[in-house]
Amino acid sequence: MATEENKLPPAGWYDDPEGSGRVKRYWDGRQWTDRYEDQNGVAARKVDEIDRGFKSLYTLATVFTVLGWLTITVGPLLVIAAAIEAGSAEETATTVFGERRVTDPGASAAVIAFVGIAGVLLYSLLFFAAAAFTRLWLRMEDNTFRTAAAIDRLGGNP
Repeated sequence: MATEENKLPPAGWYDDPEGSGRVKRYWDGRQWTDRYEDQNGVAARKVDEIDRGFKSLYTLATVFTVLGWLTITVGPLLVIAAAIEAGSAEETATTVFGERRVTDPGASAAVIAFVGIAGVLLYSLLFFAAAAFTRLWLRMEDNTFRTAAAIDRLGGNP
């Protein structure tokens, strides 16, 4: 007597029943899997190549790295220039009571230098951290894909 399993089609690539017919989906002989291929018969993802679907994020990580290096090299030069400018200018201020005071330009230069260098270090650290986080995230995505592909191969799926 024929069972229901004997009536099911053999494992293979078929038109996706939920799709528009331009994509094929893998039938494992019992159920539909989450594996797809395009109309040219090319699998959406291959096991042995890095998934480069996130090229813009790779570019973003590179941009963050370049910005970090620019900040750490050009930033101190700008801070030094600002501190020199502040140190060479004599400042006068008027108090609420109308008294005129001459402020120490050296103190202004020191504050600009301290705050400026702290800002340069903070911004460069943020740029480098953003680049590292982006690369780490992409590496985790790649490892997740490779692990899933290895499990597919161990399970006998093509």
